[in-house]
Amino acid sequence: MTNSGSRIGDSVFKGAKDYVRGDVMCTGLCATSGVCETAVAIIVWIPMPVGKFFTVSVLKGISYGCMKVRDFCSAELDMY
Repeated sequence: MTNSGSRIGDSVFKGAKDYVRGDVMCTGLCATSGVCETAVAIIVWIPMPVGKFFTVSVLKGISYGCMKVRDFCSAELDMY
């Protein structure tokens, strides 16, 4: 999953930017996304015959969801 590496970097960059701004909620969402993507990057290398697809799908869904909420949140905060 090469996408996990770029998404980890994206979440770290956005999380650092939110941390500097003092936005705790968006920083937490970025951290959650980064943890999920790191777990996916590890799980794809583990020989797991049952449940690997479901586990990766759930973690990816959580990661994408957190980043979408973070993007909406930070865009809304930047407007004011």
